[in-house]
Formats: sequence, structure tokens, C-alpha cells
Amino acid sequence: MKNKNFKNFSVVIPTLGGEALVRTVQLINSGTFVPNEILICIPNEHSEKVIDLTSFENIKILSLDVKGQVRQRVEGFKKVSNDYVIQLDDDMFVQETCFERLMEGINSESGKVAIAPAMIFEPGGQSCYEMVHADSRAMTMIHGKNWFQPGIITRSGMNIGLNAFTMIDRYNEVDWIPGGCVIHRKENLLLFDYFPFKGKAFYEDVIQSIHLRKSGVKLLIDKQAVAGIDPYEAMPFSPWQPIDDFKKYYPYRKHVVALSGNSILYLLLDGFYTYLFTTLGIIKQKFKHAFKK
Repeated sequence: MKNKNFKNFSVVIPTLGGEALVRTVQLINSGTFVPNEILICIPNEHSEKVIDLTSFENIKILSLDVKGQVRQRVEGFKKVSNDYVIQLDDDMFVQETCFERLMEGINSESGKVAIAPAMIFEPGGQSCYEMVHADSRAMTMIHGKNWFQPGIITRSGMNIGLNAFTMIDRYNEVDWIPGGCVIHRKENLLLFDYFPFKGKAFYEDVIQSIHLRKSGVKLLIDKQAVAGIDPYEAMPFSPWQPIDDFKKYYPYRKHVVALSGNSILYLLLDGFYTYLFTTLGIIKQKFKHAFKK
């Protein structure tokens, strides 16, 4: 007998078969709107890890010759059978009404649109994007006059998160949406590999968002739809962390800057600012310790 909550939409999950996947599928199937199709997109060499999921009647396993989050997702997009499609990471805490709210939203919006839920850390429930960015002349020179505004991509390739719970309206238009959970209309899906890097897909949601907007898709965040992720593990303290982070993410931000049609100069200025003030801060701390001795 078919689940009475089955609705005509698809969920596409790229995965390597990690431990969180079963929990994610269970949460999906416990919701108020349950998809009649969940595509588990997994490389051939990992496909044995998800055999047990075939016990769920709405699961389809796509064993693929490709590897990489974006590549796997695109292959899933090509196989969906419904007009509405949700891309989902394999480790999401999907709240009970999340998909119902996303379906409600996309049906209420005319034209090209993609909608993401408000993102929280589980189990605490606080927004993933509570950081407040203070305006300053130096930051404005580097990132642009509206660099501290939630939901934008700065001219230096930095993506600023939006805490949807602080917004008055239910839907808020943004430059980028987190890629962990997004609903699309099938005709608006990106069916090409837009991520030109190997390894972990850093900034892929920002890159995807730029391509979607270039194709005329409006990006919204719905504060009534909620999904969660595990809190980030705290990294061991290092005074050089800002520099390490800049070097780590430089290739991805450079690509974002190019796609956005901005000058690489602003990203280089950000690098100079980061190196200079991090180094000066470390020197200052060393002098303080020296004088205390």
C-alpha cells in the first residue's frame, strides 16, 4: 500500500553512503509531505553501502560512474520523474513540515524561482547565520558598499549568510542560497557540471546560485521551512587561521569573482588585508607576552 502522504515531487541526494544517510531518509519519510521519489546518487564503488535502503518504497538507487557532489547531483537531476525537485545533502535534519512549506512556496511563486529553507544548527536550533558584520571603511573598500548585508555575494567573492528568522517577510530574495536543501522546478535545473574543481565541493552552492541567477532564476529563503545541520566542529586555535582560510578558499572565491564579473583586485586586497592584520596581531601578542615576562 502506498504511503498516504506521498506527493508528486522528487528528492535528489548525492552521497558516498555515510552513516547519516539512513537518518536523513527516515526524517524525510516522517514528514507531512513525503516525496514519491528519492534518488540516491552514489558512485559504483560505494553502492553496496546503500543496498538496505531499497526497503523504502520511494527509494531509487542510481549507481554512477562519476564521483563528486555536483556531478552525482546532476546525474540525479537528469533522471527525476516529477516536475518539482528538491536537492538535499545526505546529512540534513529535515524538519517535519520543511518539504510541505517548500512546495507551498514554489507553487505560490510565478516565474523562475528556487527556494531554500532557513538553516539551523541541531540540536540547539540557532540560525547557521547569526554573525553580524560591522561596517567599516576598509571592509567597504574591499568588499563593496553593501558587503555586510545578509544574503549577498560581495565583489571579493565572499558570501554573507541570511538569518531568515530576523526578517519580517516570510520570503526573502538573496544572491545565494545554501545548497544543502533547495527546491526547483524541473525545467530550471542545471544539467551541467558547473563545479570546475576536484575534491570537496567548497563554495559549490555559491557557484550554483550564480549560474541559476544568470539563467533568470530568482533565489528565495523561506523562514517557515526549516532544515538543520550538525554544528561545525571547533578547529584547534591557530593565530594564523585567517591566513590559512584565505589560502584554502582562494581558488573558489577567485572563480566566484570571475563568474560575477568583478575584478580580482578586490580579492587580492582582501588577501593583503588578511595577511597584514593577522601578522600585526600576532606580533602585538608576542610583544605583550614579552613585556609580561
